[in-house]
Amino acid sequence: QKLESVVHRLRIENSHALSDSNALQSKNSLLQKTLAHSRQQYSLLQTEQNKLQNHNKYLQRRFHEWQNKSKEDDDDVASVTSLQSQLQSLEDTQMQLQRQKHAKRRKMQKILEEVINDPSLSSHLRTKLVTLLTDFHDT
Repeated sequence: QKLESVVHRLRIENSHALSDSNALQSKNSLLQKTLAHSRQQYSLLQTEQNKLQNHNKYLQRRFHEWQNKSKEDDDDVASVTSLQSQLQSLEDTQMQLQRQKHAKRRKMQKILEEVINDPSLSSHLRTKLVTLLTDFHDT
């Protein structure tokens, strides 16, 4: 009867451990999906930033071409002013995208670190998440 009581108690503890493990695996899966989505968003932001940088270079080249022509007619002055305005707008947009990219990266890193530091997290999942965090730092 004592043996049955011990076996019953062990089954209950095992059931709780399995439940906790399933919950942590679900949490890990959700975090991996979130990380994948965030990486995709980060990649899109990088692509957009590259496009803006290329367009910025193009506009700077055109701006310098206009400056070097040194024509003083109204059309040229208006074009140079327009290019300067476009260039400033692109630079502002590029800075904003860069700030968003860095903020998103810091947020994702903080979330991963919080989950890794959760004392209820199993060492197996912690190891996987540390690997993800390391991979994330390398990108």
